[in-house]
Amino acid sequence: MTEWLFQASVKMPEKQYIVSSDTIITYYQAETYVRGIMDFLMDNGISKKMHVAIFSKNNVTYILLIHALARLGTTIIPINYRLATRQIEDQLKQTDTSILVTDRELAIPGIKQIQMQDIKGAFLKYNGEPISNFADSLAQFIFFTSGTTGKSKAACLTMGNIFHNAVGSKTRLRITDSDKWVLSLPLYHVGGISIVFRTAIYGITVVLVKNAEISNLQWAISNQKATILSLVPTMLYRYLRNGFGGILSQLRVLLLGGAKTTESLAKMALENSINLYTTYGLTEAASQVATAIPDEVKKYPQTVGKPIEGMEITIANSTNTQGEILVRGPCVMKGYYKDQESTEKAIDKEGWLHTGDIGYIENGLLFTLGRRNDLIVCGGENIYPAEIEAHLQTIEGIKEACVIGIPEEEWGEIVVAIVVPAKGRDLDHLKMEIVESTKKSLGSFKKPREIIFLDSLPKTSTGKIIRKKLRGMILKNRNSQSETPKKGG
Repeated sequence: MTEWLFQASVKMPEKQYIVSSDTIITYYQAETYVRGIMDFLMDNGISKKMHVAIFSKNNVTYILLIHALARLGTTIIPINYRLATRQIEDQLKQTDTSILVTDRELAIPGIKQIQMQDIKGAFLKYNGEPISNFADSLAQFIFFTSGTTGKSKAACLTMGNIFHNAVGSKTRLRITDSDKWVLSLPLYHVGGISIVFRTAIYGITVVLVKNAEISNLQWAISNQKATILSLVPTMLYRYLRNGFGGILSQLRVLLLGGAKTTESLAKMALENSINLYTTYGLTEAASQVATAIPDEVKKYPQTVGKPIEGMEITIANSTNTQGEILVRGPCVMKGYYKDQESTEKAIDKEGWLHTGDIGYIENGLLFTLGRRNDLIVCGGENIYPAEIEAHLQTIEGIKEACVIGIPEEEWGEIVVAIVVPAKGRDLDHLKMEIVESTKKSLGSFKKPREIIFLDSLPKTSTGKIIRKKLRGMILKNRNSQSETPKKGG
């Protein structure tokens, strides 16, 4: 497989590849630095097929390191930098990692550690020929997925998965040579890694920001003329609510995914003249699976569009209009690392990846409803928590929210909202606002029958809320008023 960074360094050596607040690196410089890092890594015993983990916040060295490790033919395991040492240790063992590159000292026995700062010092000119051990069949990356039980699975992606996803994305987003893509997603996420390789494949610039604070995005968009930004719905809503729509309207593409987009949010974005592309994807399919272009979003605000080039989407048991979303194509993962049972459950003999998400197809466009296992059946009505959660995130004073179903004799299940309120918010007033707002926007049967306030929500190592733990906690404490968090309906 072609080494895209090297190709770009030959064709456009002076073009900017990475721009950050304090660094500008051209394609020629990036290629030179990557060769220096490769030399350093080989001197430190890193070779083909080794499992190398990275535990670090986003930075320029991280981007170059990914290229170097990939070119050496290693398997790369990006680790969530928010994890505790014990969780890091568990993931390193789960993936048979032998070397950890980190930006801090970690007390993890049995694992050789290399400091990111030392790699930064290896930006030396390497005079040899460009080495490339890319291979379609190699598990180039292992990403931890957001398991709903607290146990995350290790999804194996090949460079072929990444490449075909980039090709499909390029066509759908109509990438041009003048585009610049903002990298604000964490590099332990497949969406962040995808941007690193997509920009090199396309020969465009990646604009690295420290985080997605609006001041950083304004610098990237207004000062650096960035044209593409990936966001999740909650962030977009907060920006629009605080009057930053004008900044985002300067983008050629705002790629919105990671959670369900409500019709009201899509319309609000369009009213702010934002070029909104709604998208659906998952780690097991190398990020992007389906994407709606702005004209489709205008006509069908809740769609996530058509599958990208090379990918297929169908609905299981499609005798009904709704069912599990299945996807197939060159972006689908090899499987879960050393977990044949889970792999066989996820990918059937015909190559269809069973996503666990519920949706339907109408006019050739995909619409998502939520996770199959999260479905609430209340009085015979199917209720998808994702829709209610997306609405709750639009209410000022709510930091986080999770909606679950709790057994109830009359209704079968009732809707319970667990909310993390903003500091200083009047809880009685917030309760009333939640009920009335949900009833008005989504319908009476979708309003929460109970509202529970907590200081925080239990999450997996990849940041997904553990619904099972919340449900168990509520059921356990349900009959003991003294132990039940303050609630009302």
